[in-house]
Amino acid sequence: MPDKTKMVDSVSLAGKLVGNGNGMQFFGAILIKSELTIDELNNFYLDYREDEWSYLVEKQESNLISVIEIGNTTFKALNADERLVNYYIVYNWGSSKFPLSDLDLRGH
Repeated sequence: MPDKTKMVDSVSLAGKLVGNGNGMQFFGAILIKSELTIDELNNFYLDYREDEWSYLVEKQESNLISVIEIGNTTFKALNADERLVNYYIVYNWGSSKFPLSDLDLRGH
């Protein structure tokens, strides 16, 4: 965790989270509150990135996790009407490397 930053909440999911068709995604995120800017946070997490889908940092402006298209996933530590200042989501996406994963009906 960077200096001047604390973790507030976390969430992890597996299932059909974005797009359409077969398959499933894996998603993990932490909600942080930080005195650092988004650029400073991005620079910190840049060292941990393995690909374009890992350790992404965005401003979090409500309890709803907007990068997940299917369903209404929220951070439970926040109230729906709470005004968020200096909150950020740090998240990772993943998918199966199994060659027939697009045929897995559990991803619907």
